[in-house]
Amino acid sequence: VSGNHAYVVDILTDDLKAVELYCPIAQQQLAYDTGTGTFTAVEGWQVSGDSVYVTDQRVGIGTSMPSASLDVRDASSSEFRLSMSSTHWSRLRFSSSEGLRIEAKNEGIGFRPMLLI
Repeated sequence: VSGNHAYVVDILTDDLKAVELYCPIAQQQLAYDTGTGTFTAVEGWQVSGDSVYVTDQRVGIGTSMPSASLDVRDASSSEFRLSMSSTHWSRLRFSSSEGLRIEAKNEGIGFRPMLLI
């Protein structure tokens, strides 16, 4: 680090990259562009303590045009999973081959009903 720049070696090309250091005035979410080596503020997202959130907008994962408050898409299946650990979790999964599947696991005891729609 020297002044407003950090110098980093690109492990794929062995090139030395100069990264401009950026510190916004207000607390906000930042995105790093590996192609240009620059940071930009992400509009719409708010930061409060350890939380990052967006209000009155839609969030898409796997889609650039979400049609719901949270829209998760995949070409073959979509899954919503809540986990405490690898042995404590629950999930909703939808696939073209199985339809809707609801699963839960707690310490080796599993609940796996399936509802095809």
